[in-house]
Amino acid sequence: FKNEGQQQKNITVLISPAMAVLQRYYKSFAEYICNKGYNAITFDHIGTGESPFDLKDKTVRYEDWATFDIELLIEWIENNLHTPIYYIAHSAGGQILGITPSAKKIQKIIIINSGIGYWKFWPFPIKFYYFSAWHLLLPVILKLYGYSPSFVMKEKVPIGIIKQWLVWTKKKRFMLDDPAIQSYVDEITADVLYMGFT
Repeated sequence: FKNEGQQQKNITVLISPAMAVLQRYYKSFAEYICNKGYNAITFDHIGTGESPFDLKDKTVRYEDWATFDIELLIEWIENNLHTPIYYIAHSAGGQILGITPSAKKIQKIIIINSGIGYWKFWPFPIKFYYFSAWHLLLPVILKLYGYSPSFVMKEKVPIGIIKQWLVWTKKKRFMLDDPAIQSYVDEITADVLYMGFT
């Protein structure tokens, strides 16, 4: 969504979606941002929506959403729009920012309902519901379908993404407790606003 009006602010807002939430969900919000004078970009993560991928391919990883999706979008904005970048993230979109090498290039950040997925952080008794759903039921579904079908998280998600996410839900610091993951959190200098809703 490119603003062509008189209120053009020459700033691009990158809207980073939640897991299994497609870009069309954010269409009205993007249009609202555009009407306020900003450029707005929505997208589907690798393996979801209009970003096709073999759902049964175990090689696609959760961090690919950072190192490919977000990285390429930041590079595209720099090379084509030449504007400062604001980042609005929903859930998983906020999680992956910290493992995005170019996150330091973003000027302002708003993160909405992006938490650490560690199952024990949930209150009693719901923590046991999530543990059972994630670590007893979901592995059976993955075995039967070869990926996470839409009745699990509203949209289909590749098996490699879900399996890595499941491992992290057992870790207190989620992805940051994975020695294979490179964190860039300390390089981020932008102003950050976090909003959480229950």
